Amino acid sequence: MPIRSPARNSAQVPAPARCCADGMAAPRARSTRRQQTMQQSSPPLALLIVDMVSTFDFPRGASLRRAAHGIAPRLAALKARVKAAGGLCVYANDNFADWSSDFQTLVQLARQSPAREVLEPIAPDADDAHVLKPRHSAFHQTALHHLLKSRDVARVLVTGVSTESCVLATALDARIRELEVCVVSDCVASSSPARRMHALAVLRHCDIPVRAAARALHARRA
Repeated sequence: MPIRSPARNSAQVPAPARCCADGMAAPRARSTRRQQTMQQSSPPLALLIVDMVSTFDFPRGASLRRAAHGIAPRLAALKARVKAAGGLCVYANDNFADWSSDFQTLVQLARQSPAREVLEPIAPDADDAHVLKPRHSAFHQTALHHLLKSRDVARVLVTGVSTESCVLATALDARIRELEVCVVSDCVASSSPARRMHALAVLRHCDIPVRAAARALHARRA
C-alpha cells in the first residue's frame, strides 16, 4: 500500500522570501530591514523649542518677532517629523521673572498679541512638554534634564530664538550634560542675520553640529 505524504498545513508553512536574480533578498526587504535597524539603533530624540511662545514685547522684539515668523513653518514641519518618529517635543520659555504665571498663560498672552502669527503654526499640543526657565539656558535651574533622562532621551535638536542667546546657551548646556545635540540652522532666528550667523559660527567652533532641518534628524556627533 503506498505511503501518502502528510498533508501540508499552509498556515504553518511560511511563504518563501522573494529573491533577486542573484539569490539575495529583494531590495524592498533589504530596505525594510535597514529602516528597522536604524529605528532600533537610534536613541530617543527630543525637539527643544526655545522661547517661541512669546509676545516679543522687549527691546529688538519686533525684529526678532519677524524673524521668528519666518522660521515658524519650517519648525512646524520639523516638529511633525519628530513626533512621527516617536520623539518628544519640549517648549522652553522665559517667564520674565513673573513666578505667578504659568506656561498656559504665556500661550494665551502670545495669542492675544501681534506674535500670534508666530505661535499659530507651532502651537503646543496636549502631549507636548514644557519648562519655564529663569535665565538663558533651558537647562539652568529647570527640570529639563530630569525630564529627558526619564524618557531615555539621548539626542536633542535645539530650535527657536534667539540664536546668539538662549539657543546658544541651551546647546552648550546640552553638550555639558553629555547629550548628543544638533542646532537646526533654518529653525533658529535672531534680531539680525549677522547675529544669527555669528552664533552659528560659534557653535560650529564648539564642535556642535549645525544642520538644516532636512538633515537634522540624522545628524550625529563626530
